[in-house]
This record gives sequence, structure tokens and C-alpha cells, in this order.
Amino acid sequence: MHWAYRIAEELIRKHPGRETFVCASGISPSGSVHMGNFREVVTTYFVVRALQQLGKETRFIFSWDDFDRFPHLSL
Repeated sequence: MHWAYRIAEELIRKHPGRETFVCASGISPSGSVHMGNFREVVTTYFVVRALQQLGKETRFIFSWDDFDRFPHLSL
């Protein structure tokens, strides 16, 4: 079984009365873009797809946070 299905089944078991599962992911442009940015999004995407294939309604929220709290500082 794919890991995403195990997570989806656990979510369904923990929240049996939930009508819609809301899953959120996002990235920040802070620093250089790398594979870790992609992993953040694709991990949530696979869980959402597993929930859908198990017959659950989903809402996938993707955000791009362009507010960098730690601007490049000269030290």
C-alpha cells in the first residue's frame, strides 16, 4: 500500500464524521528553490488524491508565501 493511503485511512479513522478534508500546503520564496519545495507540495497532493480515491470530499489549499520575515541582512 502506498504511504499516502495509510495516511488517508488514518485521517478517516480519526475523523469519521468529517464531510470535507481540508489539506493545505505551500512554499516560500525565501532562499533558493530546491527539491524540498517540491516535496512539501507533492506530499500533500498525494494524500489528497488518496482521500479522493477513498471516496472523500477534499479541498486542497496551496499558498505561495512571499512575505519574508527575515530579509537578507548585512551582518
